Amino acid sequence: MPRRKKRVLILECIPKNEKFNEGVMLKHFLDMIFEHDRDRVQSYRVKNKAQLIQYIRNKKDLDKFGFVHFSAHGLPEYAEIELPQGQLAAWELKGFCFEDKTITFSACSTGRIGFAAEVIGFTGAKSMIAPQNDVWFADSALWFLNFYYLVLEKGYSPRTACGRVNKMLKGKVKGGFKFYGWRDVPDLIEKLSEDESD
Repeated sequence: MPRRKKRVLILECIPKNEKFNEGVMLKHFLDMIFEHDRDRVQSYRVKNKAQLIQYIRNKKDLDKFGFVHFSAHGLPEYAEIELPQGQLAAWELKGFCFEDKTITFSACSTGRIGFAAEVIGFTGAKSMIAPQNDVWFADSALWFLNFYYLVLEKGYSPRTACGRVNKMLKGKVKGGFKFYGWRDVPDLIEKLSEDESD
């Protein structure tokens, strides 16, 4: 049986009226790479919180994607991402909706320990990658373009690809992109508890 190709779903959560939509830019670049296989990358524009939650719960073909990419603004003080109308917290994605998938975020500071532990814990994601600090959309698009090229075209694991891209772009992009696997969650929760008790 042939190995199923890895695919990415980009959820564009940046309001359409903003000058740059990172997910749209990323999709255009990836379409150039996979010019003869456009099915590898698909996108969906999010209009509001209710629509996004409904989409995730009802999407019958979500299982064909190995990667779900959230292009959004981050709200680190609330451990949420900003949507065109409303904010979304990790616990609102409960129900193991992303089981066995890698979730990626372009949103500022979504790679912090608390948010990562919640996303993986509530969604059942296999792994998560996100910036630990503020990040420009241009930097995020550049970082993820390299990341998806390595995992989709070259067959790298998400953890290895994350390390390679960080090494290659060190000092050239902001954000501090971090990989978390589901096995890391207990350690993340323990570290979070220690930080809160200090």
